[in-house]
Amino acid sequence: MKKLLLYTTLALWAFSAGSNPISLPYILINELYFEEGEWTLELAYYEANQEFFPIVEIFLASSSGETELLVFDITGEEGLILVQNTVNLSVPLFINPEGDVITITWGVDEGGDILYQDYEMQFGDYPNAMVTKPYPGQSIALIQSKYSKDNSPTIGQYNDTTGTMGTLQGTVFDMYLQPVAEETFCFLFYPNCYFTTTNNGKFSVRVLSNIFNSNQIYHKIDPSLHEWLPSEIHYIMEPDSVVNFDIYLLDSLTVGITGPSVSDKGVFRFYPNPATRQLSINYEINLPPDSYRRNGRELTIEIKTIASLQIYTCPVSPGQGIINLPEQILPGIYVVNLRSGQKVLASGRLVINR
Repeated sequence: MKKLLLYTTLALWAFSAGSNPISLPYILINELYFEEGEWTLELAYYEANQEFFPIVEIFLASSSGETELLVFDITGEEGLILVQNTVNLSVPLFINPEGDVITITWGVDEGGDILYQDYEMQFGDYPNAMVTKPYPGQSIALIQSKYSKDNSPTIGQYNDTTGTMGTLQGTVFDMYLQPVAEETFCFLFYPNCYFTTTNNGKFSVRVLSNIFNSNQIYHKIDPSLHEWLPSEIHYIMEPDSVVNFDIYLLDSLTVGITGPSVSDKGVFRFYPNPATRQLSINYEINLPPDSYRRNGRELTIEIKTIASLQIYTCPVSPGQGIINLPEQILPGIYVVNLRSGQKVLASGRLVINR
């Protein structure tokens, strides 16, 4: 089947869908299971209407080729179709268990015109994979509109969360690197995925076993959810495992205050923040002039990584000045301290953009 035909029919479908409120049937890749070199693919169809808008063609493709499903049974508005790599296919199809992209394309007869839609899943070491490769005994299952590794495959039945969950735990820090105590957050991508921090900012939450990347987190302020910007949240979860990951908020939890540019109590601030690797950082130290030396101890500014590795230090005096960022500094989140000897007078967080 030519790609040009597919793109053309997709455009026609989009036009007709905008003028026709009747829903067309659609098909999702519901579960994938490998065993002894064979694969089984579970397709789930929804809103089927074989009387008026019958599904007349189903094609499967991987990075290795394309095949057509020669025999399939659609009964009722929704159901499951099981496909095996050598059964009822026009030609055998190889799906790489280490990682691949799988595309399903189906044709719907709309009064003599065949309209095509498609759906794609990527996994394993394939670029833009949604989930890592399944290990022996595992499947990849569609759960809550997300793909997840599953230790309890349910081929031939609708999926559930049994065997798909792992535990994400860590500490939520505010824009001043202080633990956020007794607040409720959620990842909007996961229905009902709420977690409440303890009095020292720690959290633990059950999540699906997949590759998760997000720059969004939601803070629950009854009865509403407010979106906040954190540092990148990235983890790879396996079923029944634990991943430790701390979350750093780049916004204030006070509505209307954003940006971690001002440190505590207004004693010390630096800007612009976030910054780029090419810029210098301006600072202001709001202390009396006689505090240049406190009991013989110089004021200094230091920059540390989140892991407490010092990458910059310089003596300063009250007033305004410039910090020239070290040439080797990488994009990320850094702690900037104003010190008097060993005492930290003020602290803030510096974000270096890519």
